[in-house]
Amino acid sequence: MASLPSSSNRTEHRGLPALPDVLIEEILSHLEVPEMVNCRQLCSRIRDIIDDSDYLQDNIDYYIEEQVSIYKLRDALPPELQADDEAVVLNNAADYMDVLERSNELLEERLDRIFQELEELKATTLENARRILGEQGLSELDNGLGAEEEPA
Repeated sequence: MASLPSSSNRTEHRGLPALPDVLIEEILSHLEVPEMVNCRQLCSRIRDIIDDSDYLQDNIDYYIEEQVSIYKLRDALPPELQADDEAVVLNNAADYMDVLERSNELLEERLDRIFQELEELKATTLENARRILGEQGLSELDNGLGAEEEPA
């Protein structure tokens, strides 16, 4: 049976307590947020480093906002575009936004044509009224309509 090396032959292993907080924070910053949050359970020192680090807290906050946004986005999509995979949700949402944007453009174009047609109809109606009633008759009609609209 082999004997254990004596303490004088062993390399001293200091581990986590020997690392400065800044280095631990840097190591934690390379983890995904769920992994980093799980690391909070390892010991009070890591929990305190994570809790006291503005940078790590910003990463956690950003992750939470992103996750909430994904869920809100998923809920806003029509059922046929919803998915469990975040990448699919984002892709479907981008496609859906493109479709909505194009629909809005077409609607704007149609409304512009309708307003243009209304302006043309108004001009034609006014021209016909002038031709039929003359300027004097049109003025009297306009005054008569104005009088009816005023409250008594």
